[in-house]
Amino acid sequence: MALMGTKTVHGLAGYPRVPWGSFTGKSSAPSGTIPITVGDLGQIDKGLRFQSMRTYLGPTLGWVQEYVRPEVVYSTLVTNLGPKDSVALINVPSACTVNLPSVIAWMREPAYNMYSPFERALWIKDVSGVAGANNITIVPSGSQTIDGGASVVINQNYQIIRLYPRNDLTGWYVG
Repeated sequence: MALMGTKTVHGLAGYPRVPWGSFTGKSSAPSGTIPITVGDLGQIDKGLRFQSMRTYLGPTLGWVQEYVRPEVVYSTLVTNLGPKDSVALINVPSACTVNLPSVIAWMREPAYNMYSPFERALWIKDVSGVAGANNITIVPSGSQTIDGGASVVINQNYQIIRLYPRNDLTGWYVG
């Protein structure tokens, strides 16, 4: 259900309070209101696409904020994936190219994330169901490779390719 209008967000003593980081008594929204356009909480935080959760990694590392596999739908003919992408759902009606991030940047994590409880893989899937006629070409960054080659192609409808980083960080392998 879509909602329209505004929502007042006043705190104690009538000072405006907004959820995206204002100072007490100083609102970034006029009159202490925020617009409500759809019934989606993602609109309040300006639609951040990365999901995370607090995970306990033992007494040495304690509680840490871990990224959870976010699914992002891409509908452009040239898609550039970033270092925090996990699942790229490609929804285009014609042939397209997916440029991978540098495997080095993609693997760069804080020390406590090295043994993340979540799988470290990059998934790319044809969700439009037209890859049989309109291939999706996946290209690694710079001189990096995918299974030793310059690219890999999704050429079956609804096919998914899972890419894992090589231990020597020279590229990816298909799993």
